[in-house]
Amino acid sequence: FKATPASGWCFAWTIAKDQPHDLNAPFTLDRFHRGLVIDDKGQGANPRLH
Repeated sequence: FKATPASGWCFAWTIAKDQPHDLNAPFTLDRFHRGLVIDDKGQGANPRLH
């Protein structure tokens, strides 16, 4: 949930300016085709709490 406000802000930027924000520009959907997935384990600072 920590990334939710930032993702909303970047999404609003994209809608308002009709171009991706610099923070999320590298994360287009074609990254899966290119094999550039995000290395995310889905855990926070205290992994035993998740």
